[in-house]
Amino acid sequence: MDEKKYLTERQVYKRIGVSRTTLRRWVREGNFPSAHKLRKDGRIGYLLSEVLEWENSRNRSHPIQVDLLDD
Repeated sequence: MDEKKYLTERQVYKRIGVSRTTLRRWVREGNFPSAHKLRKDGRIGYLLSEVLEWENSRNRSHPIQVDLLDD
């Protein structure tokens, strides 16, 4: 049986180098795979295979525009 591997939200936003707010916005806008509810207590996880697929697709296309604040 193929066991699914999940990443926490924190693992994901640190892995891809964005803030939690940006990650949530990308999910809401459809620019990043949605989290999966793992337990009845509300815990969520991101399927590792979907995160890897997203990373690979970014390597083949233009990156998402990120708004930067001026210092």
